[in-house]
Amino acid sequence: MNKYNEGSFTVQKKLLTFCGLNPSRNVYYKLYSFLVISLLWSYSIGLIPSFIQNETYDSLLENSPFFIAATTVSFFYALLHVNKNGMYSLMDKLETGVFLPNMARGGTFEEDLLMKCVKVCKKVGICSIIFASFPTPFTLLVVIGSEEEILPFGNFPLYGTLLNYKMKVIIQFVIYVIVPTGYCAVILMYITILFHILTHFKILQNALKHMEKTCKNLEPETKWNSQLHCLREVIYYHNSIIEVAAELESLFNISVLLVFIGSVVFIIFAASYGSLDAFLTFGYIRDALLLTATGFHITILSYIGNEVTLESEKVGVACSEINYVGENLKFQKAIILIIERSQRPIRPTIGKLADLSLLTFVSILRGMVSYIIVLRSFRNSGVRGE
Repeated sequence: MNKYNEGSFTVQKKLLTFCGLNPSRNVYYKLYSFLVISLLWSYSIGLIPSFIQNETYDSLLENSPFFIAATTVSFFYALLHVNKNGMYSLMDKLETGVFLPNMARGGTFEEDLLMKCVKVCKKVGICSIIFASFPTPFTLLVVIGSEEEILPFGNFPLYGTLLNYKMKVIIQFVIYVIVPTGYCAVILMYITILFHILTHFKILQNALKHMEKTCKNLEPETKWNSQLHCLREVIYYHNSIIEVAAELESLFNISVLLVFIGSVVFIIFAASYGSLDAFLTFGYIRDALLLTATGFHITILSYIGNEVTLESEKVGVACSEINYVGENLKFQKAIILIIERSQRPIRPTIGKLADLSLLTFVSILRGMVSYIIVLRSFRNSGVRGE
């Protein structure tokens, strides 16, 4: 077992375990997992009255983000509980077999690139957890220091007769610690797997160049056998990457759709309401932190999805740079087939509705700005009663 194998998904698995998303068969852990998802759904249901009973436009803007976030994450968690075995299976697959560094295939370049991939993913993970977790303790400290009984994350009236103010604050605090951590852990895992796929496409391109260098000065009698051996490895490696990408897409395309729908609607309402608060007030800072965390995730997702598509296309470019003129006819046909397959690049999607790319992200961003302006204009023109 090498260094890469030992630490490629350690952080992600620990975070998923903390949030009740480990497929462990331990009875106590199953109970813990059930309590987490039950608490989340209970909280989401508890927010329904505050959402329905909005009497003013400002109160709608204030309570909508938390209701939208809780509802989206509830469905997100439910979907992840169904797919958690597949998630762990996919991570295990990327830590074994053809995905491990291979000195014969690409030299030390492979291990260096994979270790760099792991380090980058850990840094993204740290930033992700900080962005997601910081608003909760900050908000709690402000609430504790306040003389008024303010609920940190919107109204929570359903259990008004059963729970006192402190219990409501504690429930909100626990949920907004565990749930954002689990949400970030899953997004981090998805980003990490995409980044691994991107890295393996780079390794594949290097393997094609390495194959040409290795076989270049061989005698004609042994050259074809060596080329055939290298080609089999390259084609198997390419197909394995494509299979992992397809499996990832089938597991997560709906989850990614929920992330984008929830994030976009949350940002629209939170930005519309947050802009009403005075600068550096409690509400302003809270909403700014939540908006930063939400925007960070969809930005990184769009960027990584875009890079995966570009790197999968570059495999064909790497093949076209091989000097195969005068080589064995079967070798030439194999290279042409790889080029042809690369013309249909890997395209991660948002629920099969749109490509996960920077172009899609820019289009969504433009739409969000337009809706925020519309909501602000509704308030200024007094569309709803005050």
